[in-house]
Amino acid sequence: MDLSDQDIIEGFLAGRKAEHEILAQWIKAVAHKRLRIKRVSTDEIVSDTMYKLLNNFRSDSFQLREKLKSYVQAVAGYTVIDHVRYWKRYTELPEGEDFDPPDPSSIEQDVQSKDEQSIADRIFRLMSEECRKLWHLRFVDNFDYEEIGARLGISEGNVKVRFHRCKKQAIAIREKIT
Repeated sequence: MDLSDQDIIEGFLAGRKAEHEILAQWIKAVAHKRLRIKRVSTDEIVSDTMYKLLNNFRSDSFQLREKLKSYVQAVAGYTVIDHVRYWKRYTELPEGEDFDPPDPSSIEQDVQSKDEQSIADRIFRLMSEECRKLWHLRFVDNFDYEEIGARLGISEGNVKVRFHRCKKQAIAIREKIT
């Protein structure tokens, strides 16, 4: 049974497994060809791409101007690029500095920690660029609000407002992906 592009979109939005699997196969094909970083799994690419497609398909302004398969594969390709850029930008250690991972007391804690980290990484990648920059300055560079404001050329109060909005954005993203 050949489904039209519109049938696939409608089935995906309705939550039908067959249409979901069609999209997943198209995404996996791109991920297998283009994903050359071991830190990112194909499942992460599929999940993040599906999230983007869901938002796009639900958008009132969405118009399919090409074949659905081409569109899905383009979105998957950009998702792969986003993941690679993320890992290159945020995971390199300074020269001479070693990473000493914590030694969890049990396997259960390790699995739970990895799941939470995976969710946090996905939330971070799906946030707006401005929010990622703010969170990086706050939690990675350990700047306080005043220092962030000075660096960005805005008031401390404005930094707090923006940070609060980013926090709300992160909560909304978490609710959608979990």
